[in-house]
Amino acid sequence: MRNKIFAMIALSAVLLTGCTTGANTQPSSPETQFSTITTDPTETTEQTEISVPQKPMLALSLPVYCEQNKEGDVIIFEHVYQSIDLIVPESEIGTRVTKDFLKRINTEDMAQQINEWAVDSYPIFADDWAHYICRVTYEPVRFDAAVLSLYGSHAYFADMHFTEGANKSVTYDMTTGKTLKLTDILTSFSRDELKKTILDSLEKQAEGIELYEDYQNVVSQRFSGSLSQDTDWYLGNDGLYFFFSPYEIAPRSSGVITVQIPYSQLAGKMDDAYFPPETELTNGSIKAAEYTDNVGQQYTQIANVMLHNDEIKTVLYSELSVSDVRLELGAYDSNIFIPQHTIFATPSLTPGDAVVLHCDSKDLSTLRISYKNGDQVHYLYFDTNGNLIYNN
Repeated sequence: MRNKIFAMIALSAVLLTGCTTGANTQPSSPETQFSTITTDPTETTEQTEISVPQKPMLALSLPVYCEQNKEGDVIIFEHVYQSIDLIVPESEIGTRVTKDFLKRINTEDMAQQINEWAVDSYPIFADDWAHYICRVTYEPVRFDAAVLSLYGSHAYFADMHFTEGANKSVTYDMTTGKTLKLTDILTSFSRDELKKTILDSLEKQAEGIELYEDYQNVVSQRFSGSLSQDTDWYLGNDGLYFFFSPYEIAPRSSGVITVQIPYSQLAGKMDDAYFPPETELTNGSIKAAEYTDNVGQQYTQIANVMLHNDEIKTVLYSELSVSDVRLELGAYDSNIFIPQHTIFATPSLTPGDAVVLHCDSKDLSTLRISYKNGDQVHYLYFDTNGNLIYNN
């Protein structure tokens, strides 16, 4: 019996038309920038039988929702928030991660309060109005069988009532579902050694960015106690990252300040379980075809990505393995695709796996597919006719 994995993303129409500015804009003359990949549905029907053992598919969906309160064409209040759908072989681990993450991003009460402030304030300041905001979104910075690390931002704006913004993170052990703390990650990295490593990195960065005079005191204060924090750091594909939000150690113009400690420097100082798993050499490429029941019968694992519950379905597959597959929602600016949110991710796509997009051609134009072949990252797009194209 086929094991179907459902990773559903319910994106509201307002996300694609209201909050994702320019998402439906098409690049002019994509033929001059891209080469077309043939999308022949019969390719999948002629696929040979899968003979190698298949690993369970890991799939992550981070749907983004946008709600707006308007007075005519004027946005009074905007609420942008996320949910999560995590598919792993052991469902109790996925449930544990999901519950914790949803608790962290719950903005319902805050959004209601800011909306009330907006409704009260708009009649007074309508001539010079800047809409109020409640926005929380995260991106997966590392996702594999060992770790799920998420990095995002919380932003609240209500003019004179309340304004706050900060970057946040959370990292999960994918073998247990528990939230990881620095003390779980670092086994023999002392507090003083860690503080010195971060300060040395910031001192080098200070040549190119503006830092407050007391930034060293702020860093020392953060690491003055136990290393039990589960935020303000994350695990990426290439190292351990620490970050400082705007105004924390530098003015807003300096942006988020990040310090990376490569995994090569953490050998012997970090629990081996949290180093990135060794990835198999991959040399496949993602293809697309029209989805039919006949095509679907050939796959043992299917992730369904639902932008809209329409009749049109497109299947993404690879006859050879590829890794770090992501589906990003974005918009075009001067014919350049600007990714805004990762709405689907899987560490690998192997023969026998498929991702089925439920959407129309207009939805396809807002998407970018990325994947790795060996160490090289490839980007795929859909043109105005729904054909899959790639950047030269």
